[in-house]
Amino acid sequence: MHTVRETQYIHTVRIYIGRYVRVGDAFRRRTEGVVVNLYPVLQTADVAASARFYRVHFGFAPTFEADWYVSLRHPLAPHAEIALLDSEHPSIPDGYRERARGTLVNIEVDDVDALATRLDAAGVPVVQALRSEAFGQRHVIVRDPGGVLVDVITEIPPSAEYVAAFAPNE
Repeated sequence: MHTVRETQYIHTVRIYIGRYVRVGDAFRRRTEGVVVNLYPVLQTADVAASARFYRVHFGFAPTFEADWYVSLRHPLAPHAEIALLDSEHPSIPDGYRERARGTLVNIEVDDVDALATRLDAAGVPVVQALRSEAFGQRHVIVRDPGGVLVDVITEIPPSAEYVAAFAPNE
């Protein structure tokens, strides 16, 4: 338990630190508009089903849950975040209350072959079968309950032809 003075000091330090960002070995004052995070918010007709999909099949954990909005973060990759929002929620402007479409969410994993087998066994709709690409990916594309395409990827070495065609000229 901290004394009142210690608590005030800790609060002041947190505010002070929050106004600065580390750049190399120095701290610089934050400026307005500095990006501190970025994550997609996918509009869906069934928030619970979509959240369950990302939890069960990819290991995401909720950081906030309501019946109209769920925020998920991966415990082993805390920079990996996704949120799901009821497409009919009144916080969405009129004319834009529709399910996400035309969106492809990439999830990189260490073993796409094993995960593809599990997704197929679980009955997850596969829209593109597992395959290797010359540009250095092995992947499968599935569909989440809201209709969003999820590209599950493991990096592989690119083909020699691809490397030759796109290698920087030295």
